[in-house]
Amino acid sequence: MQEVRSPAWGLNVLLWPWLGLFVGLVALSLAQAWTAQASATECWQMLAGDVLLLPRAVLVWCLLSWPVLALPPRWRWVAQGLLGTGWLVLVASLNLYFDVAGVPLGADLLAYSWLELRTTVSGAQLQVPVATVLAMAVGLSALWGSLWWSSRRAQPVMSARAAYAAVALSVAGSLVLPQGVAHASVRATNKLQFFVSDLWQRHAPSTAVVSEAYPFEHAETTPDTLGPLLALDAKTPPNLVVVVVEGLGRSFSGPGARLGSFTPFLDGLANQSLYWDNFVATQ
Repeated sequence: MQEVRSPAWGLNVLLWPWLGLFVGLVALSLAQAWTAQASATECWQMLAGDVLLLPRAVLVWCLLSWPVLALPPRWRWVAQGLLGTGWLVLVASLNLYFDVAGVPLGADLLAYSWLELRTTVSGAQLQVPVATVLAMAVGLSALWGSLWWSSRRAQPVMSARAAYAAVALSVAGSLVLPQGVAHASVRATNKLQFFVSDLWQRHAPSTAVVSEAYPFEHAETTPDTLGPLLALDAKTPPNLVVVVVEGLGRSFSGPGARLGSFTPFLDGLANQSLYWDNFVATQ
């Protein structure tokens, strides 16, 4: 079958796999929500995070898969399938890491050596949820099925106008849309977006003037998150009560306590206070 290469042929080849990839991303988000028994609000936030990630992810995908255009048709769709499979495996792995650790993986990955990572993984009793396995099956079936179907066609799947419009919308969305859902819970945060942005911020060049005498000098960019919430009056000192309880985990206290809440009074205070529902340690 002779391949017809129109002006938008390259964009067709690069963009078409995203139909299956997006199905897989949505399926993995739903699987994570099902496993974590997320609320309806968190489910919508997860899906909204996938939609907001889509424009930037499409552009990154086009850059990563651009070399496959030089491959023969028989190997081109196989290479894209392997690349898309790696993408879905990465997303599923980040979701599983959050399920085990309770925090999304970010630049802290760079603080460990390969030996430490291998020791940690080999020592962990990781069980992949059934929902994640089903989501991966749905995503991989959609990805490889769409690639196989498009490889059987001589004509491009999308018209030139549709291909150009998809790229234009991706560029516009990357410039205009926010990176994530505002005030989303940690569980609902898109783990791939967090991973990439945290790595980028870790390696972003600092604007501080670094001298030889102070090699660790860096720009202070910590946001003031508590100041606007306190609304302090210069003439009236604040009345603050800090409650610290050591060893009282999420299984025994707070909303959604797995073993039932033993602290109804503290739960009532949480509704009228600044409450951190995810904290590593209180020491």
